[in-house]
Amino acid sequence: MIPSPRGSAGGGPYVDATPSSRTPQSLEPDDHSTCARASLASIVLMQSSMPRATIPLPGDESPPAMASVVTVVWYILSSIAIGAIVICTIVFAGATGVHFLAAFLVALLNYEMTWYALGIRQKILRPFQLYYEPDALAASRESEVPLPYARVWAPKLRLHPFVFTGLVAALTSALCGGLLLLIQRDGGLGLDPLTFHIMVAYISSTCFVAIAAAMFTPSAMDGAILLLQQAAFSVLTLNTLLDFRAAVNGNIRSIKLIDAGFALSITFVPIVILRIVRSREVARTGVTLMLDLFTLQYVPSLLNVVVSVVQDYLNPDQLDPHEVPNYRLYALVLCYLELWAADLITLIVRQVCPARPPWVAVAASVAGALGTVAIYNAAVVPAAIPCLQKPRHFALAAFSALVYHVGCQFVAVLRFVAVPSTGPVLSSTWLVRLQYLLLFGFCAMLLERFEWPGDYSYTSSDVSGQILRMWQRIDNSSYTAYVDRTAKLDFISRISSLVKIIHIKPDERQLESWSAVKLHQLVSFYGAQVLRNATNAAAT
Repeated sequence: MIPSPRGSAGGGPYVDATPSSRTPQSLEPDDHSTCARASLASIVLMQSSMPRATIPLPGDESPPAMASVVTVVWYILSSIAIGAIVICTIVFAGATGVHFLAAFLVALLNYEMTWYALGIRQKILRPFQLYYEPDALAASRESEVPLPYARVWAPKLRLHPFVFTGLVAALTSALCGGLLLLIQRDGGLGLDPLTFHIMVAYISSTCFVAIAAAMFTPSAMDGAILLLQQAAFSVLTLNTLLDFRAAVNGNIRSIKLIDAGFALSITFVPIVILRIVRSREVARTGVTLMLDLFTLQYVPSLLNVVVSVVQDYLNPDQLDPHEVPNYRLYALVLCYLELWAADLITLIVRQVCPARPPWVAVAASVAGALGTVAIYNAAVVPAAIPCLQKPRHFALAAFSALVYHVGCQFVAVLRFVAVPSTGPVLSSTWLVRLQYLLLFGFCAMLLERFEWPGDYSYTSSDVSGQILRMWQRIDNSSYTAYVDRTAKLDFISRISSLVKIIHIKPDERQLESWSAVKLHQLVSFYGAQVLRNATNAAAT
């Protein structure tokens, strides 16, 4: 008998391959089947049906429960703390304090963006991993979360990760401060003591925060790129501190580095070189470079705009003595309070009413921004600054609330794409709580465009008028009156007087004189004032 060709190649017994049943076989392959590999297009399209890659949809979950009272109180107190820090920095520290605050924000937000980039890479590259490496570990290989280098090296030295990070950051900041001291003393930098102390404090504190953030990034390359972006962002501050003019050997010397925007642009060149040198896959390198470019244009560039606009507000052209003193400071604080109120009310609405329609939070934030403008004009803004009480400020407040929601939805989409379905990569929410600060520069620029249009379009006659006013200002005998007017319109004194009025303690004679007639007169007086202001606003 001739053996069948379907027999075993090793000379084993003949096995007939004729099916024993007429029923069709199942199209679902078992674990031991050897079916053909699926195409890349099918893997990409069917990614949501695969294990460990399911994207949760709003309809797949139960309705969210209302947050607890402790959570709502935490959001309110944290928002008040953030607002107090920003306003105190603007009012007390001025443009220099904003430079420090923005440098810290760049380090924190870039740290969080590195983890977002990791989650996005895992989700985008997962279909390619499943297609090109179809083994048992392919589904979970791209879902592994790496440990930061601080948590890897600290146990080897028997130190806590935070202690190890603090030591490294402190040594690095001390080294940078010492190098600046040597340049000042032996290199002929020539800074005055005040500017030198500010620069030492800025470089040391910025290095400390940036090194601490870089130590907790997903990889060493991410930490190095974070430091590059931090250095590029600091060019604007260094230009501001080094833009002095000193007499050296009979000549006027002024030190200024390259333009801040150009510094952020050329930073992408070393980032590309570093990524290509350490690249292993073309797809991974391309996605990583796109995310690096997005981070560079999103966080440092927008904060660069914030610092530049705030510096223009707080350091205006002093050649025009007819402008109301501290006018720009009041306008800048109002612009920030509009975004802050929209953020606070949106957080409260989302925590108290999680099942509300989306338009409820938008309407509530717009109403909060409008109420903030009304309260700010009634309680803080002096009567000598009537421009902040015009209707256009209410329109700008509503527009700022809408801009805030655009940025909020952008961050929500970013987190949705970045957080993998296997679990959260990052638990911090710095970008969620501080994203409206990135939009602060845009809203302040819009307000400046409406309030001071001459700053954007001027002719040679305007420049000649500024020079003429400068010479008039030098010989102006009413300069003392101008200084007194500045003191009366000081922002801090207005807030102090408001606090004193709130905490006033009347004596018994004052309590007896406060009768119903006095209350009626008080209500009538303020009612007449409100009607007069409304009539004047409508007339203008």
